[in-house]
Amino acid sequence: MRIRLRGKRKNGEKNDLIVKKNLIWMKEKSCKILRYATVFTILATTSMSLSGCDYDDIEAYYDLLEDIDTDKDIDISKILDENDISKEDLEDISDLLDQLEDSSDDSSNEGTTEDSSDGNSTDLNLDIDSNNADNNNGNGCNKRKKDCNNVCDNNTDCNKDKSCDKNTDCNKDKDGDQNTDCNKNKDTGDNQNTDCNKDKNTGDDQKKDTDCDPNKESTEDTDSQKDSETDKEADKEKDTDSANKEDSSEKPDDSKGKVTDQNGGEPLPDDGRAKMDAAYEGSYRGFDDDYARRNREAAGITDASIDELKKQQEGYYAYSRLSDAGKTLYVELLQIINKEANEIFVSTRDPNAIQLAFDYLMMDHPEIFWVNGYRYVKHFTNNGGIDKLAFTGVYTYDLNEVANRQAKMQQYIDTCLAGAPSTDDEYFVIKYIYDYLIANTEYDLRAPDNQNICSVFLNRKTVCSGYARATQYLLNKLGIKCTYVTGMADNGSGSSGLHAWNLVRCNGDYYYMDTTWGDTGVTTRDGKPRINYDYLCTTEAAMSVNHKLSDRIDYPECTSTKDSYYVREKRYMESPNLTQMEEIFAQEYESGNDNVTVKCESKDTYNSLYEQLIKDGAVYDYLQGDKKFSYTLFEDSNTIAIWLN
Repeated sequence: MRIRLRGKRKNGEKNDLIVKKNLIWMKEKSCKILRYATVFTILATTSMSLSGCDYDDIEAYYDLLEDIDTDKDIDISKILDENDISKEDLEDISDLLDQLEDSSDDSSNEGTTEDSSDGNSTDLNLDIDSNNADNNNGNGCNKRKKDCNNVCDNNTDCNKDKSCDKNTDCNKDKDGDQNTDCNKNKDTGDNQNTDCNKDKNTGDDQKKDTDCDPNKESTEDTDSQKDSETDKEADKEKDTDSANKEDSSEKPDDSKGKVTDQNGGEPLPDDGRAKMDAAYEGSYRGFDDDYARRNREAAGITDASIDELKKQQEGYYAYSRLSDAGKTLYVELLQIINKEANEIFVSTRDPNAIQLAFDYLMMDHPEIFWVNGYRYVKHFTNNGGIDKLAFTGVYTYDLNEVANRQAKMQQYIDTCLAGAPSTDDEYFVIKYIYDYLIANTEYDLRAPDNQNICSVFLNRKTVCSGYARATQYLLNKLGIKCTYVTGMADNGSGSSGLHAWNLVRCNGDYYYMDTTWGDTGVTTRDGKPRINYDYLCTTEAAMSVNHKLSDRIDYPECTSTKDSYYVREKRYMESPNLTQMEEIFAQEYESGNDNVTVKCESKDTYNSLYEQLIKDGAVYDYLQGDKKFSYTLFEDSNTIAIWLN
């Protein structure tokens, strides 16, 4: 492992001096950490072990610090040779640790946190090139919008070879695979996994209560807080939604749609894939002692309640990816969280099984906004093995406040659902929710509760996690299966950040949608939002141009294009057909819309259509009124938007 040290070499400064200065800096940092955490030795030891150091390396590290204290001579050349540290490494000394220092300054000090998706936390990146968290309520990526429209009128030469993507800056989009493994120490703010390498004492049913809070001493109560953060982005263009054209059905009346309390109701078909919790099969357990039964009954967990809860979960995607025993654990956690119970025994001996079930629960249930992670207590057998695990949610609001917030949110929810179209064609319902949220939500990194639905339904300001959870919640209410997904997304500057979006089932096929990126943040002169439809019902191939899914769960194939926006709205250009363009212009004028946006099947079609419409001026034949227009080009997704002035 290469180690880059802090500080840039000044002219004439020797490598020996640089290394010594940096060792002193490292020690100062260690002392600073020590003031905040009594478990510094555990943290430092584990961090070094994660970096590939063994016991002898750790001993040598402390010997080195003592040598600095006593101002002893240190044979730097020997150290460099033994550890394969080159001069090139020393020349690069500032990059990594400067990033860490910046990230430390920006990070939230809320102890152990986990992923923004309220159900996922990010793994420690041992390259330490991870994204910083930025905001004490979770993070969102900065939405940098370039509205690079080219303005033309009849007297202007529009022969510009300008192509512009509305790029979004997404520096901090958290996603995650919520990791309660307590083996990772990430000092990057909101998405922190705290390192908690504990010594296990054995003894008579010894109870260790280990809390991964750096301010607590020994104990073993794995505190996996998920300071939700996932982010968002803004109008980032999507690549080709390779669509096969199909006729669009008639748009429905805007009467009230069907409202349900379930995620589509019927079970999802079993496609034969291995369940995601197969590795934990041997950890699942039952309870036959009175003490454990009484403990579980206090939270309302009985055989009958488990069976009933399982029936209610049918139709949820993440739930469907668990074995029957995993589903039992999932509904146990759901019951405990709904009751805000503490230290309730659950049916596994493996903390990783809890982590997976909790992640999946939060993927499926956007209505749970009062949990910011969890902790568990290990109960050991006489020989030191884990006998039981007792689960407690990290509750951000008591049940009275939960009920109060639910009542306040209901007005927004009822108003939105009342306008949903009454139709059996799920495409129009999905598009309605996409449009409604974009029109009524502002992207704001500083929004309170921005990792859950409260930010949207109460404050109308959020980041990507809030957009995705609100989308999921409203579609589920309308009987459409929708799942919260996380991963990485390009930020427009060559790097990527954590992000959240949705998997949605439309008319029997799966698609992806990203309401956050659909919200361009730009409005027309009459105050209507300019919506980017590249992210409504799109394929995995199209989404993968700038989105990368987390591997925390496996996803179904998303290859159908029959319900993609451009196919359904007949805005998909298989060839540079100007007759089709003339019809589209006429339709948009008749509908009172302010733009004509089309997506091309191929780069050749895109280039040819741009050449004819813009460079050769064919667009003027279709314009009405003063013949002024502006246009925006999205090369990544082969999309051309012409704004009707």
